[in-house]
Amino acid sequence: MRHRANFAVGLLLCTAPLVVVPSAFAATDIVSIDQKLSENGLKGCHHSGFPIQICDSGSYRLDSNLILSAYDTDAIQISADNVTLDLNGFTISGPWVPGGTHFFGTGVYSPNSNITIRNGKLTGFPQGIFVKGANEFVELVTVSGNYYGIDSWGDSTFVDRATATHNTFAGVVLYGSGMVTNSLVSSNGQGIYIGGAGGYGANTIINNSSADAVGGTSMGTNVCSSGKC
Repeated sequence: MRHRANFAVGLLLCTAPLVVVPSAFAATDIVSIDQKLSENGLKGCHHSGFPIQICDSGSYRLDSNLILSAYDTDAIQISADNVTLDLNGFTISGPWVPGGTHFFGTGVYSPNSNITIRNGKLTGFPQGIFVKGANEFVELVTVSGNYYGIDSWGDSTFVDRATATHNTFAGVVLYGSGMVTNSLVSSNGQGIYIGGAGGYGANTIINNSSADAVGGTSMGTNVCSSGKC
């Protein structure tokens, strides 16, 4: 795992099932990503094999599941600002398993800003989603069977309608500022952690073995194992 502090994390679980929402972009505006790109990479990004690199601003969409068999490797890296990545209901899966000795590798990683990641599942990684810039939006995703589900080091990260379950250390971690809303969090090591300004509301946060919610401000209407939170 990229260097981090070991403190409490927040996990979100959605009160409604994952909804696959069609992309709002016209087909001609979207760049397709599928398993074949793990061989040749995206045109113009000068990289072949995993990780698939997104090096230009714009809208991208998965058109197949991505299966990554190599340890300590990212599946997708976003290295440009202003990118929307629609997982399109597909799954990005890696080889990591609880108790394993490999601690690097992410389903989707980006150090950039104004990034939206939506509408799919990430499983089998030390970090399902790892973002480090500002103004990040993560919505309608399921993160399950990772070490960290959603991990943000930047400010103004917004997580909405997410499902985070069975992530060993934590479900959702926002080291900076942000909000977690309308999400279902269950059976993680820790639930939701918010390190800066922000809060969480309208979530179901239950059965997390360490803590359901740490940091941030409860905006109300959350359901937690220990009562109202």
